[in-house]
Amino acid sequence: MNAPFRLLERQTLVAPLGLRFRDAATGELVGGGLSVTAYPTDDPARRANGFVNRSGVYVVSRAAGLRGVESGEGDRAFWDAAPKRAFTVEVSDTEGRFLPYSFQTALPFKGLQTWAWPLADASAQGQPEPAASFSDDFSDNTRDARWKLGTLTPPASAFDDKVTVAETGGRLEITPRTSAGVKAYSGYVSAASWNLTDARATVEVIQTTTNKGQTVFTLALDANNWFRFLFESAKLNFQT
Repeated sequence: MNAPFRLLERQTLVAPLGLRFRDAATGELVGGGLSVTAYPTDDPARRANGFVNRSGVYVVSRAAGLRGVESGEGDRAFWDAAPKRAFTVEVSDTEGRFLPYSFQTALPFKGLQTWAWPLADASAQGQPEPAASFSDDFSDNTRDARWKLGTLTPPASAFDDKVTVAETGGRLEITPRTSAGVKAYSGYVSAASWNLTDARATVEVIQTTTNKGQTVFTLALDANNWFRFLFESAKLNFQT
């Protein structure tokens, strides 16, 4: 005789991040060969590695500061009350097919994290006239009306007027603060907006920052729509 089934304990496990990748050229799912890591944006040393499951979804678990979240019920009440934390996700291809990429998000994230290639809709919007030429070789050693001091790195409070910015010796020099302890950015931002459709942007960097200091070159519409090169700790990142 079989004893009746009796539930003694029920345990749920919630993954704070799930990602699925597609090849932008072919539209095919990329189900392997990628390295995915996630870390609190304010604490890059605490990295968690993602793994790919049998459905081709990259899952990040045991993320720093989210262990308590992972044992939640995963129901509506859970997601309504779950505290969010800012994370940076880095993706690289161990097989050398795709460029490395990173983005910021808030975790835990319900369902699969969705992200659309930001140029996907551009081809449907026609071909506006490209931007007029906008350049500066900084040979006059003075900031002119084309520029204003500022930063395109969010939040707005990240701008710090104690960061030294000066044109000297035919170049722009930005000197970071030492051990600021908070986000502290400054630099040149174009005073006017420019149409960059079908245009190209380049910058020559003579010397980058070291350690956790960041060298950033950004093209932005606003705080939520931007492309940038970001150099930090001997790594060059392409971000959007």
